[in-house]
Amino acid sequence: MKNVLLFTLLSVLYSLSTVAKSTVANTVEIRDSSNHTSEWSISSPETKGVSATDLEKLHQEFENGDHGYINSFLVVKEGDIIFERYYDVDYIALTKLSKLEQAGIMKKNYGDLAIAQYNYHDPDWHPFYRNTKLHTIQSVTKSVTSALFGIAISRGEITDLDAKIVGYFLKYKSLFSDSIKQSITIRDLLTMTSGIKWDEFTHAYTDPSNDAASMESSDNWLKFILSLPMETEPGQQFVYNSGITILLSHILQTSVNMPVDEYAQKYLFGPMGIED
Repeated sequence: MKNVLLFTLLSVLYSLSTVAKSTVANTVEIRDSSNHTSEWSISSPETKGVSATDLEKLHQEFENGDHGYINSFLVVKEGDIIFERYYDVDYIALTKLSKLEQAGIMKKNYGDLAIAQYNYHDPDWHPFYRNTKLHTIQSVTKSVTSALFGIAISRGEITDLDAKIVGYFLKYKSLFSDSIKQSITIRDLLTMTSGIKWDEFTHAYTDPSNDAASMESSDNWLKFILSLPMETEPGQQFVYNSGITILLSHILQTSVNMPVDEYAQKYLFGPMGIED
């Protein structure tokens, strides 16, 4: 159980936040909690002050596909697993449906960007469309990256959050000609107050006007982000910015002298027992 906890939680979060109502049937698998041999302890919902009826109701909605394509529903309270259900989705049928939409409505409405690399609507870039239970974690990446920065700070690999980021991007120094951009710090990135002009909420993620979608369709994500103009002074205004995570990942990798995925496995996922 321990090694799939993060996957389970991210599956629910991602499915709830990004996928439309399901038209493909779900089937449910109920696992007997007594079979667990890990360190997790098991309790009933009632012992933790949670309504089993409400959980069952939500479970039924998941099983019916009322909330999209969800593979797992896990509730942990006060360190105990109090509810656990798993669902199988017919991803083969989903793939066919999505490809049909790609070739028709999506292409018509959004043009080439609808089938661009990493696009949210392209089944070729989402492994859970290919009959697997892997999920792209999307914006949960921000939380994982933040946790990794905390680890790097505790290990002394990052010592100054107020350091200017320009020193980490010498290859792109020409893109820091703006003196205001030169003042961006690591702290500004972590708090999403970089001041970089960015908008990923006004337009859909399939719209070329969406900065996140445009970044993902570009060949060089770092260059794309750093090429953008400044809108405000750093540290002044919070703006949700998916591109910031790309900058932070580069800074982290440079600081720890290790690929971010390897660092995460060694110091975060590994110690937590997360294997998949």
